[in-house]
Amino acid sequence: MPASFTGFLSNLFPGQNGATAEADNIPQLLDAQAFVPRASGESEDDERLRKRPRITESMLPEPEVISLVSSDEEDNGLVKRTKRSHAQDSILNGYCSGKAASPQFGQIKEEANAIPYPGVEDDKVNRATREDGMGLNTELGQKTSTFSTEPLLDTLSTIPAPNNPEEQPQPIHQDREPQDQARVPIKEPELCPEQAELVDIIMSRRNVFYTGSAGCGKSTVLKAFTKRLRDRGLRVDIVAPTGISALGVGGSTTFVYAGWSLSSLKQPLNKVRLGAHGKYVRKRLKDTDVLVIDEISMVENFHFERLNAIMQEARMSYLPFGGVQLVVTGDFHQLPPVKPFEHCLQCGEELIHNRSEESYSCKTHGIFHDEDKWAFKSAAWSLCNFVYFHLRTIHRQNDETFIKILQKCRIGESLTGEDTDILMNHPCRIGNATKLYARREEVRRQNQIRFDKLLSEKYSYPCLDEFNMNPDHQNLDRHHKRSYDGSLESLKDHRFEATVEFKKGMLVVLLTNLDLGRKLCNGSQGIICGYEEFDPNKLPKLATKKDPTPENAIHGDYAEMREVYIRRFMDRKQITKKFWPIVKFHNNEVRTIYADCSVHPLGNKEPYSLLSRTQIPLAPAWAMSIHKSQSLTLDRVIVDLTRAWEEGQVYVALSRATSLSGLKIEGDPKGLMVGKGGNSEVRKFHREKFGI
Repeated sequence: MPASFTGFLSNLFPGQNGATAEADNIPQLLDAQAFVPRASGESEDDERLRKRPRITESMLPEPEVISLVSSDEEDNGLVKRTKRSHAQDSILNGYCSGKAASPQFGQIKEEANAIPYPGVEDDKVNRATREDGMGLNTELGQKTSTFSTEPLLDTLSTIPAPNNPEEQPQPIHQDREPQDQARVPIKEPELCPEQAELVDIIMSRRNVFYTGSAGCGKSTVLKAFTKRLRDRGLRVDIVAPTGISALGVGGSTTFVYAGWSLSSLKQPLNKVRLGAHGKYVRKRLKDTDVLVIDEISMVENFHFERLNAIMQEARMSYLPFGGVQLVVTGDFHQLPPVKPFEHCLQCGEELIHNRSEESYSCKTHGIFHDEDKWAFKSAAWSLCNFVYFHLRTIHRQNDETFIKILQKCRIGESLTGEDTDILMNHPCRIGNATKLYARREEVRRQNQIRFDKLLSEKYSYPCLDEFNMNPDHQNLDRHHKRSYDGSLESLKDHRFEATVEFKKGMLVVLLTNLDLGRKLCNGSQGIICGYEEFDPNKLPKLATKKDPTPENAIHGDYAEMREVYIRRFMDRKQITKKFWPIVKFHNNEVRTIYADCSVHPLGNKEPYSLLSRTQIPLAPAWAMSIHKSQSLTLDRVIVDLTRAWEEGQVYVALSRATSLSGLKIEGDPKGLMVGKGGNSEVRKFHREKFGI
């Protein structure tokens, strides 16, 4: 083999930690088909794909498994620990100004500034911001965009009204004097020792799969490491299998990220690969430094394979997922893939489902079994060389008896008679509890019945949806499409409803982390006990030097944008009764709940296009689907398992409760047997990787 060709291949196949492949191993990476001349009728694309070198599992090192928290004295040597950079952690988060948003953002209509607001002359800021994965590092003198770096509220620009895109825009008045902005640090979520160790492993740039029971802090870890990676200037993309789960972690669906539609699944794998050469798709996939896949239990085998294939093609690399750092998280003991094996991976033909044998068949490529539906059963998974980490500490519950029962439900271990008796007959306090159902139609019916029974006055609040598009992101123009009610269709799966209706006495659940110090978090429940009249002086706002700790401070990414939209929310003519709901939570905290603005960055380059929804972060809480309750922590919950049918549903439902005292199970105790024995393949996987 020519030396020059050997050198080329050595560079083409770097090792996991940057080492190049040795010349002696290069022939193993080549397929014999690579040297066969093009056959008659074979296209150039087909020849190129046929000659693609292949990596086999045997060529990669053994995966590392981290299943226990290891102290410095108990270091098992599997992972080289890296010290966290305190200098890195100490950099303060600045507020996001217009320089990090799309050029169109900041083009807020005149009415946004027309609302009386205290100290408006002093509120104009000259905000210094740094690159945090979605901003610009102006503190270090770096520029990553040619767009204007003027602060958001000082940009002389316009935006159409939300419910009338054709309305002529109005200019914003520039009548403020600059003033230094007090920069308030955005604290990372506090991590327990095992969470901190996991974040350190991820920061060492390994491929990692981490899992754990509900309530172990998987989302907390995700927020911590994505922040640190972005602080290092790395492009981190987060994807999830469904719109609900994607919006919950500030990411996009796997379909949107890969540029797929439903018809993409019907295409042969070769055509799926060719789709990676779309102008915007290829750049997005090439620019990714770290890909995070959340809720991996719902990602099926073939879907994981397709994602791997398109990443390899776009990045022109035959390493797993094109060589990006891959961080995968979720719990395979929870909700499984929906509708697995719909289409053949190789030819795209619709597979025939044999329900009696739980198998799926393709006339050309054979039979696929339901037991292989999981992502960890895919060929691509075995090549990723994951470090496996199991979070053991449960933070949601502290009752050891309850935790032990939940762990049995999680792995499908049979409950004893005593366990069942504890679950069904324990003393509990479930007044004004949320009821979880397996079916969504039951949820809608129950919430509407309970709402209609309330005789108090109704208050209605339509959302404020905006899409501020970077002109360079023309492929995202579809996000401008609105529904009949004025909401953006792209946000139909948002955790904030398009329209919320409240009545005094209504049971509600909080959909954001309002005040963790007072235990008001995503999932806190309470009763609407009254209303507060709209007063612009009390609206949430940014901190300034004059008022560094406002009562309702806005922190985090895109804080400027969120402040403006929150101010604008109540001033719209669509809201005729201008009152904020007051909620008395079950822990006796009483709070006025103002609008919250949730922002989702889109696009493959900065400044990002920004998709946002502003809404009062409350939802009716008499009933909720088990699927939608995933990730919530509920103080009081009633579980109806009468129509449960799927593995993981029982565990997901029961594990929403913080304690037995706040949990009641209704219906036949046999409902607890759904998923008995657990999924055999999942249990086998966990035994092999974690010894449990």
